[in-house]
Amino acid sequence: MKVIHAIYERGVFRPLEAVDLPETTEVIFEPKPVVPRMTPEARAEVPAVLAQRFGSEEDVGGPSLVELADHAEPMGSLTNAEIDRAIYGG
Repeated sequence: MKVIHAIYERGVFRPLEAVDLPETTEVIFEPKPVVPRMTPEARAEVPAVLAQRFGSEEDVGGPSLVELADHAEPMGSLTNAEIDRAIYGG
């Protein structure tokens, strides 16, 4: 059986696509919340936000974030949510 994407509204899971099951079929599933992806507009704002928060390369006299990322260790099996918590707190 394929994965079915749904939205939870008013106490009911509503499929976002047609489901090939007879009416009243009981199913078992494990909800996995979908993390919204960053929109292209928000992604375009990232460099400006980082420059405001951390200063530009000239301000600190160090390597750029891109240069640091090139030499960073792999994140292993961390999820995006775990990485976000480490960066932004929460």
